[in-house]
Amino acid sequence: MPGSYQASGGQTYKATVSQIETSSGPEEKSIVTLWAKIPKKITASDMKLIIGEGITDNKLSTVKEVPTGYINAAALELGVSAPNSRGNLSDLDLFPYTLTVKSVKATLNGSTSVYLNFEYNQKRDMEYNIGEFGHKYLFEVVDSSGRTFEKEFTPETDLKLMNGGSAGFSFEDAVFQDRKIGSFKLNIYDVFQGQKLLLGTQGFNYYSTVEE
Repeated sequence: MPGSYQASGGQTYKATVSQIETSSGPEEKSIVTLWAKIPKKITASDMKLIIGEGITDNKLSTVKEVPTGYINAAALELGVSAPNSRGNLSDLDLFPYTLTVKSVKATLNGSTSVYLNFEYNQKRDMEYNIGEFGHKYLFEVVDSSGRTFEKEFTPETDLKLMNGGSAGFSFEDAVFQDRKIGSFKLNIYDVFQGQKLLLGTQGFNYYSTVEE
């Protein structure tokens, strides 16, 4: 399914398409993702998505073929909506995934290294088949000093479809040397093609194993 985005001024931007590699059967649903890099000066709400049936060598393209053109094009209005971020880490929507992060614990141990571990529930809407997804969760720790630390997690690879899962990551900075108290904010983003969208944020205090 080739496509392009068309601005109100007539400019077109070729879309990259991600979809499953097999045809969907009767009563089956699949997610098709189309994306393109659009200049910031272009108003997305005024754009249209032009899609059609791909052709290769004068015949309809198979799913795995790269189309050289398309026929039976249709113009679709874009339903652009402002994303909402949550003030907590529950039910974060990364369609078709939903993630809840809980029991977050970052431990100070007197060294420059901090280990953050958390429990999570992750589910997926199994009504939909998906191809190469491309989206990841980006966990960003913002320390009270202003320093930031990041770690990416891939749905179903790093974070499994389960309730009561556990994962974590470490980060390091001289600011943590001999520290006994402090706070941080944990932001979770949807990251895709170098762009990130805030899904949820919540503040926490560090735990310390450093003796007084």
